[in-house]
Amino acid sequence: MSQVMKGHWHDNLIFLIIIGFCGGFTTFSTFSYENFVYLQNQQFFYFLSYTILSVTLCILGVFLGFSIVEKLF
Repeated sequence: MSQVMKGHWHDNLIFLIIIGFCGGFTTFSTFSYENFVYLQNQQFFYFLSYTILSVTLCILGVFLGFSIVEKLF
């Protein structure tokens, strides 16, 4: 493997860690914090709506993504 290719993989790994892992971690932290605030303020309808819709829409998004990829490849 050439030096250029090794550097390319190294850069991609750094981007994966910085953007993927840290981005996912901060997104989940924000989701958790917002739910905590809803519970703290006794806004149970908003808490349940936000949680159920977020989880459901994310699962549907993954399903849709897999369906599109299966049809393309």
